[in-house]
Formats: sequence, C-alpha cells, structure tokens
Amino acid sequence: PVIFLSSVSDYDIVVQALNSGANDYITKPFNKEELLARIKLHISLKKSQDIIRKQNEELRQASLFNYNIIDNAGEGIAIYDKELRYKVWNRALVNLTGISSEDVVGKTAVEVFPFITETGIDKLLIQSMNNDERVVSPVHQFVVPANNKSGWVRSVFVPNYDSNGEINGVIAVVSDVTDLLQKENALQSQSKFL
Repeated sequence: PVIFLSSVSDYDIVVQALNSGANDYITKPFNKEELLARIKLHISLKKSQDIIRKQNEELRQASLFNYNIIDNAGEGIAIYDKELRYKVWNRALVNLTGISSEDVVGKTAVEVFPFITETGIDKLLIQSMNNDERVVSPVHQFVVPANNKSGWVRSVFVPNYDSNGEINGVIAVVSDVTDLLQKENALQSQSKFL
C-alpha cells in the first residue's frame, strides 16, 4: 500500500495523490497511532484483496474445468432452468441433433423439440424437478424439425441444485441408442432365418 505523508493539505493535491494510485493521504503534523492504524488497515485490505483475487481465479478455474467436463462428455448433457429453458447444451448434443448451443440456450425444451409433449418427456422433466427424483425416460425417437435429423435416445433426468440446496432446474443425460437398436434389429432379422 502507498500512503502519502505530506504537509500539504490542499484538497486538489490530496485528490491528485489519491487518483495517482495512493491508498491514503495523511497531512503533517500526524498522530503516530493514527498512522500505524492506517498502515495496519491498508495491509489488511491488501491481504483481503489478494485472497479475493486468488479465490476468484480458483472459481474461474473450477468453472472452466466443469465446462470442459460437460462439453467433452461422451453423452449428451443438457441443463434446464425452472421454466425448462436450456442453460447448457453440450457438444455431444450438437453432434447428435445438428443444432448448435447458440440455437438452443435460452429456449424452452418444447420450443426446440415440440415432439416431447407427445412422448411425455416434458412431464418427465417436470416430475424430476417437482418430485426431487431421478427419472429415466423410455427409449424414444427424436426428430429435429429444422434439419430432419433423427435417432433414438434414452434420457436420465435429475434435479439441479443451487448453492443453497434448492432445486433450480433439471440436468439431462441423453444417450444415443440408435446404433444399438439398429444392431438389435439386424440380429433379430438374422435369427428369423436360422
């Protein structure tokens, strides 16, 4: 910390000193106890600022780490708020659906995938959030109206909690089971001929 100690008490000079980076300005004659108290205060403030900076950097690193885990997961991960608007749409879901996260985040699940009302997926999302429970969807087909991309998925829905332990939405883990179903169908077709 920088503390100016001067016999000049002109207001403009004090403001100029503080604007140039000084943490404090004390005029002469000064009281020794006041000077020591101000020094201790500024040292304490500096230590607090350093701790806050360090904690902010650790929080930024943890947030980046979590983002990387979610975005690089092999399964689709979507996070919804309480109104079932998408907050997160990871890379696996982009690859599965052909829809970018920019086209999804902020929209409701029904806006993006109108078919979920027919399959009951919207009710499963609400059930997970309202009943504070893990809900597994049946295997169901999806069709992306914008690009006609389709496939079969199974989803697991779990409540998402805030730092106070309150439910603030739902996390969905979406597994693409299209290849598995195609292989099962091929095996069933082959077994009919045996």
